[in-house]
Amino acid sequence: MTRKLTPYLLIIPACVLFLVFCVAPIGIVAVQSLWRTNYIVSEFVGLRNYLRIFTDDDTLRVISNSFAYSALIVPGYMAIALTVVMLTFNAKPWLQAYSRFAFYLPTVIAGVILSMVWRWVFHPVGGLANWLLGLVGLGPYMWMAGRWSAIVGISIVIVMASGGGTIVILQAATLSINHEIIDAARIDGASWLQVKARIVLPIITPMILLLLLVSLIGTLQIYETIYVMYPVADAHNLMFDVYWTAFTRSRYGLASAKTMVLMGVILVAAVTQRLIQKRWAV
Repeated sequence: MTRKLTPYLLIIPACVLFLVFCVAPIGIVAVQSLWRTNYIVSEFVGLRNYLRIFTDDDTLRVISNSFAYSALIVPGYMAIALTVVMLTFNAKPWLQAYSRFAFYLPTVIAGVILSMVWRWVFHPVGGLANWLLGLVGLGPYMWMAGRWSAIVGISIVIVMASGGGTIVILQAATLSINHEIIDAARIDGASWLQVKARIVLPIITPMILLLLLVSLIGTLQIYETIYVMYPVADAHNLMFDVYWTAFTRSRYGLASAKTMVLMGVILVAAVTQRLIQKRWAV
């Protein structure tokens, strides 16, 4: 009997921590989203905070910005990662190792530091981006002063700074491929392009789908880059708007409602990815 209970006793601390720091905060935020409160004066408003989210033009804009960031960053992640992985698939081991190191290195640097560097790159006067554009007769641009220029600029920062993890994971997935299949295809006359397109890519597709979900969830929660680079308010996403609403405007009930909406979007994305993955497996 004791041996049967031992596994459950061992996981009790983890379960308690999960309930206290994950489940309980979600419940608190859900309840708080039904109130209009600044922690000094509180008023129960029911679903009015949610109605305000979907009728307020500013909130709808930050929601659309969140999807705009995802639409730029997620394909950017994957395009760069797949290009590097496919180009180095049949390369020498030292070249594969170097590519992993070179692309993964920026991910170990603090996001605030990288954002400060890129803030200089996109500086309207002495920035590197405008200097390079000036060489071909373009610019200068006020990158962080316009909605879409700020979204594009911040998306470039995220892709360049955080795409290395995707490359490492996809390269690890290619290492698990049985090389007997590849050798057989090569003996039958298949080129390396055909091997990569018809063997390697289909095998790592489940991993690609998982990475797409992880990247999507990550891009919906971008915060520190926007905070440091400080773009125009029209370029804020929903995650940053939650912070702005709560800690700048002291509207904690509305911020909690926006948090629940963000969590719902992430949940829908996760369920959709799961359904696509099941369909692909079939």
